[in-house]
Amino acid sequence: MADAWLSATLSSIADAVIHVDADGKVAFMNPAAEGLTGWSAKKAVGRPIEDVFVIRSERTGKVQSSLAPKALRHGQACSLGDDAVLVRRDGSTVPVADTFAPVRDAQGGILGAVLVFHDITEHRQAERKVRELQKMETVGRLAGGVAHHFNNLLTVIMGNAQLLQSDPLAVSDLNETVGQILEASRQAAQLTTHLLAFARAGPHHVVPVAVNDAIRTAAEMLSKTVDRRVRVRHGLQAQPDLAMGDPSQIQSALLNLGLNACDAMPEGGELTFASRLVRLDEDACRRATHDIRPGEYIEISVTDTGVGMDAQTVRRIFEPFFTTKEVGQGTGMGLASVYGCVQNHNGTIEVDSQPGRGTTVRMLLPVSPSLRAARRPAAPPAKQPQEPKAHILVVDDERAVADLAAKILRREGYAVSVCLDGAEAVEFYRKHHPQIDLVILDLVMPEMNGRQTFVKMKAIDPNVRALLSSGYSRNDMPKSILEEGVLGFLAKPYHIQELSRAVARHLDSRPRRAP
Repeated sequence: MADAWLSATLSSIADAVIHVDADGKVAFMNPAAEGLTGWSAKKAVGRPIEDVFVIRSERTGKVQSSLAPKALRHGQACSLGDDAVLVRRDGSTVPVADTFAPVRDAQGGILGAVLVFHDITEHRQAERKVRELQKMETVGRLAGGVAHHFNNLLTVIMGNAQLLQSDPLAVSDLNETVGQILEASRQAAQLTTHLLAFARAGPHHVVPVAVNDAIRTAAEMLSKTVDRRVRVRHGLQAQPDLAMGDPSQIQSALLNLGLNACDAMPEGGELTFASRLVRLDEDACRRATHDIRPGEYIEISVTDTGVGMDAQTVRRIFEPFFTTKEVGQGTGMGLASVYGCVQNHNGTIEVDSQPGRGTTVRMLLPVSPSLRAARRPAAPPAKQPQEPKAHILVVDDERAVADLAAKILRREGYAVSVCLDGAEAVEFYRKHHPQIDLVILDLVMPEMNGRQTFVKMKAIDPNVRALLSSGYSRNDMPKSILEEGVLGFLAKPYHIQELSRAVARHLDSRPRRAP
C-alpha cells in the first residue's frame, strides 16, 4: 500500500524523478522523467543511469561523468554545474537543473539514490532578458557622458578638418593637425567598439578573458562618462590575468559596480579598480558566500570613497529589485546581475562597507585552467601676432580641445593662454586677469568644474567675462549657472566660424579699458 502511494505521488509531481538502485541502475522513472529524457520507463528500468541520463557541458560540449557513484559510494548529495544540458534519446538537448541524493535505510545504509531534475529553458530565457534589459539601463546611464565625450572628439575632428579645408597652407604644423584628427577618430572608434562589445546580445559565451584589459576598458569608459569629480584609477597586479568567462557579462559587472560606486559619491571622490591573484584553501572556501572549490582565483576589487552602507543594506544589495535610490532612478537589477555573473562563472563575491567610510566589492573568478601552470608636456606656443586683438584664456581638461581652440583663435589674431583644469585657471587668472579679455570655460572638469571656476574668478574680478562651453546642450544646463553672469553658451562640437563669431561678438561688447 505504501509503495503504491509513493509511486502515485512521484508520478503526479511536475519534476522529473529517477530512482537508481545500489548498483546504479534505473529502478523507477516517473512520467515527467520519461518526457524529458525521451526514454520510456519500460525500456529504461534495469539500464545503467549513464545510458538514460546523459549530461553534456553546454560550454565545452563534453559529456560529463555521472554523479551516481558520488551519491551511492560516498552518500553525498550533489548537483551538476549551471551549464548542464540533458542529451535526450533522440539526440536533442534541453538545459536542466538537478539534485542527486542518496536513499538510506533505517540504519543509515545506502539503498540507492534519487535523481530529481527539471527543464530550466524558461528560467534561462528570463535570465537572458533580464541581462539584456539591465544592459540597456546601464547604457542609458552612460549615454550622457558618452555624448559629452563624443562631442569633445567631434570638436577636434571637425575643427582641425575645417582648418585644413579653409587654408591648408596657413596651418603651422600640418602633421600635428592631421595627428589630432587621427587620434580623436581612434578614440571615438575605440569607445564605439567598447559599447558594442558590452551591448552585444546572444547566449552565454565562454572564452578566455583578459581581466586586466576588461578593467582598463571599464575604467576608461567610466572616466570619460561619469562626473569628472570622480577620479577613476586602477592598480592591476594579477599575472596571469586570464579567466574563463563571458566577456560581455564580466564587462557589464565591472560597469555596474563602477556606476553604483559613482552614485555613492555625489560630491566626487575616488573610484579604484584592482586585481590580484589569490589562492583559496578549504577553510576559505567554507567561509565564502558561494559554493566554490579550493584553487587559484583572480580577485577584482572595486573601491569607492562614498557614503557607504550599513550591515542591513549590505545583506540585501544583491536582491533583485532592491534599491536605495529614489523612485525612477534605478530598477534594482544592476547588482543582481553582478551576482548572477559571479554565479555563472563559479566564483564568489564579498562586500565590505561602513556608513561614511566607502565600500569595497570583491569578485573572485577562477583562473583559466590552461594558465594555471605625467601629463604630456605642453606644445611650444605658436608665434603670436605683434599686436594681438585681445587676450583669451581657454580652460578645458581635454588637451586636444584646448589646443584646437587656441589654434583657431591664434589664427584670428588673438593672444591665447591655455589651462587644463579649474585650479590652474584660477591661479593663472589671479596673476594675469588685468590682461585677460575673455575666458572660454569647459563646464565638465574634474576637481573644479566650470561653474566653480567661474565663481572663483568672479571673486578675483567681478567684471570677469566668460563663455561656457560643453558637450551637453544648453537645455541641460542648470539655469543658475547661466544666471551667475556668464556671457553665453558655446555648444560642442562647434565650427570654426561659431567659435570665432562668439568670441568676436562678446569682445566687441566689452567695456573699454581705461588708457
